[in-house]
Amino acid sequence: MPAAPPPARVLKLDRPHAAAPVEEPRRPRGWNLSDFESDCDDRLDAVRERCRALLAEAVAEAEEIRSKAHAEGLETGRTAGLNDAENRIAEAAAAEAERLSRDRLAAALTPLARLADAYRSEQDRWRANWERDAVGLACAIAGRLLGRELKARPDAAADLAAEALAAAAGCRAPAVTMHPDDLAALGGAFRQDVLMALGEGATLTADPALSRGDCFVRGVGGEVDGRLATRLDRIAAELLPDEPADGSGR
Repeated sequence: MPAAPPPARVLKLDRPHAAAPVEEPRRPRGWNLSDFESDCDDRLDAVRERCRALLAEAVAEAEEIRSKAHAEGLETGRTAGLNDAENRIAEAAAAEAERLSRDRLAAALTPLARLADAYRSEQDRWRANWERDAVGLACAIAGRLLGRELKARPDAAADLAAEALAAAAGCRAPAVTMHPDDLAALGGAFRQDVLMALGEGATLTADPALSRGDCFVRGVGGEVDGRLATRLDRIAAELLPDEPADGSGR
């Protein structure tokens, strides 16, 4: 058998691409003044709105800054005021505490001062009493010793009377009185000496109311008290110048 013929080749032709639509050329738009003014107005309005927004933001920010500064100033002033008030309160409290301390100290010291004054007064009074008692005791002892001396040595009365007689030397018509025992012990010679020493008008008599060793002189214009008790009182008065010499030592 004869061989089969080869298959026929089919030639395919590519389809041509679709042609892109052709855009018509733009026609130049005509220049319109009203459109331009409108566009400018829109842009100006946008700029104005932006400026107003920026201004509002600036005002708000400035107000915030002012409020913050005011608050900080108030806080600073409040803090400074509180500190100043605290300092003033502390100073006032310290001054009041010091005043109260002084008042309390004065209140506590006043009774102590009174007690000290009372103690000093009592001490002075006790010392004065002690001095009076001591001087009185000394005078009493001296009187007793003189009494014993006169008993042991009767002529000692002449020595005791000598001071009074010497003080009476200037008196006119002196009258001398002594204890009877003293005159008896001294004898007539003593009498004559006394009368001669005192001069014209002088007298010498015994007085039992006197004590041993006493000598009392009365004259025209004065007297001389030479009694032992009076002499001891004068001694006590010299030792205690502020105390009256009344013979008791008090």
